[in-house]
Amino acid sequence: MSTTTYAFNSATADAFTRLQALAELFDAGTIRHLKQRGVQAGWSCLEVGAGAGSIAYWLARRVGAQGRVLATDLDISHLGWSEVLPMPQLDVIRHDVTRDALPDAAFDLVHARLLVMHLADKAAALRRMIAALKPGGWLIVEDFDSDQPIETMPVAFSALRQAMQARGIDVHWGAAQAEALRALGLADVDAEGAAMHWRAGTPAAVLMDANYRALREDVLRSGLVSAQELDEELVRVNGSAFRMRSPIMWTTWGRRRYAV
Repeated sequence: MSTTTYAFNSATADAFTRLQALAELFDAGTIRHLKQRGVQAGWSCLEVGAGAGSIAYWLARRVGAQGRVLATDLDISHLGWSEVLPMPQLDVIRHDVTRDALPDAAFDLVHARLLVMHLADKAAALRRMIAALKPGGWLIVEDFDSDQPIETMPVAFSALRQAMQARGIDVHWGAAQAEALRALGLADVDAEGAAMHWRAGTPAAVLMDANYRALREDVLRSGLVSAQELDEELVRVNGSAFRMRSPIMWTTWGRRRYAV
């Protein structure tokens, strides 16, 4: 992930908590899409921005001993937690997709979740991922579109969204992915958006608490909320009355074309 635009510091104490919450919220949907694209034994897969590794480990089990999975991230310190390691078919490397080369035409599948929206030069990163695909291979990218009108949001969430935008994050990128992949020449491009009802006592509340704490100073600098109001929002998020509609998670996919 780009060191200049990724808003959430992976070295903080609550970073792994945040990554776990994201996995619990979104892994089931991601895995459904991976299965629909046909991931099977023997495939070679690339997981970009692997985070805590839950999808990389699922892919490694799916492709089996005859397959290969390469998991990359700027910070790989969270990728060693799983008891399934070591897995001979899974390699983990520190890698910046905005700058570092990838193997050419090497993978049946490239997947990235909640990564591209953070990058300043999205097209360059996507081109690297596409070039790493074998002809006919699938690219799957997943990102949010925070589409709620400002007037319908809690003020603190509006301030959080503004803080993310100030960090260079495109909070509407998810809805633009399909046209971007078509423009980059992929075939069979399609997309699906999904939203959830986030509520108290779920990983969604854990995620929101972690997001507010991670960007607390940025949220306060927005001027939309005071420190007292933000603390009150944290109480609400952790209380039994917490409810909100999630951003839309857009999953977009396409194939690298065969040479003519």
